[in-house]
Amino acid sequence: MVSKNQHHKEKLDQLFQHTVRKRTGGQLISCVEKGDGSFRWSSADGPAVDSSPADENTPFFIASIDKLLNAALLIQLAKEGLVALDNPFSIYLPSSFSNRLHVYKGEDYTDRITVRHLLTHTSGLADWYEDYPKDGKNLVEEIIKQGDRYLELTELLDYVRNRLTPNFPPQPVAAFIKDKGQKKRIKTRYTDTGFMLICAILEEVTGQKLEELHHSRIYEPLGMKHTWMLDRTQPAAETAKPLGLLASGRAIEIPKALRSVWGVYSTCADMITFLKALYAGELFQKSESWEWMFSGWHTFGFPSDRASVRLPGWPIAYSHGAMKFRLPRLFTPLKGMPEIVGHTGSTGCWLFYCPQLDLYMCGAADDMTAGALPFRYVPAMLKLLQ
Repeated sequence: MVSKNQHHKEKLDQLFQHTVRKRTGGQLISCVEKGDGSFRWSSADGPAVDSSPADENTPFFIASIDKLLNAALLIQLAKEGLVALDNPFSIYLPSSFSNRLHVYKGEDYTDRITVRHLLTHTSGLADWYEDYPKDGKNLVEEIIKQGDRYLELTELLDYVRNRLTPNFPPQPVAAFIKDKGQKKRIKTRYTDTGFMLICAILEEVTGQKLEELHHSRIYEPLGMKHTWMLDRTQPAAETAKPLGLLASGRAIEIPKALRSVWGVYSTCADMITFLKALYAGELFQKSESWEWMFSGWHTFGFPSDRASVRLPGWPIAYSHGAMKFRLPRLFTPLKGMPEIVGHTGSTGCWLFYCPQLDLYMCGAADDMTAGALPFRYVPAMLKLLQ
């Protein structure tokens, strides 16, 4: 008789192969692990950059999963008294960074944007990564077409300031969280600009490079020996070559741009180690720090423009650097999808924990056009494992 675990593994294998066959480029890594260690499954397809076959230990670019890491660092510093979440972000950075960064309908809202606004995507700031200027392609499309180059943070902020338009004024997120939600939905729009500013704040208030903070406060304490920041640090132990980065299945090389935005590479095992520690509160000395990251959820709106189609939207909810996702019962009429928390990245990578099933899930396609993949693939996995 086939055991329940073996049955689950066979079903996951079938889903994995079906997903790979449908994807242009064909590369994918996927891992699932039960919190108590009673179940573990992984599969991989495609080559690493050295042409060796990918496996569960192949590193990948974690893209915006790093928002979980940087949010955890910021909350640590908040509890140490180095940052106050409801202070204007501008007091922690040189004035050249913040000057007229958010001018909406002729009014400058920049000094009303708090650190909490940046953490929760409620600032209304334009997104340097996805938003389009009126006069052409967005910045990432320009880099892919014209060639890799370094991007100074001041250049990114000038691009936001001079070529993009804010989406709305900063929202009253502090009151929303204090009152445990309001009847009126709070406007929320994903923006990488906010988290670039958070990275700058982390360096400014500590006097340390972000890569140093990652290693000393996260990687080393948790034993994450196969995680590093591209062209800034090296993994602590011998590590396999990573997946190559794709765009619509075509190989691209943009290491200068990735270095500019503090790009992190890691493995499924290291990422699951991190999420286990984060969700258990091991990275925080006080319980309320955990509550900051996993409470005060507010839902993204529906896509309303060309760029927002590629950004996280309804029914995804966000807190302080963490996502929460569950398909509405309308889409799962026979059995409701259990809730998951964690984060995804625009390159089709994901890191999630499902409390109801005690399951950790991590994986990546490393394709810049695969941002929606986790929101189809992960629910399909959960359906098989319920």
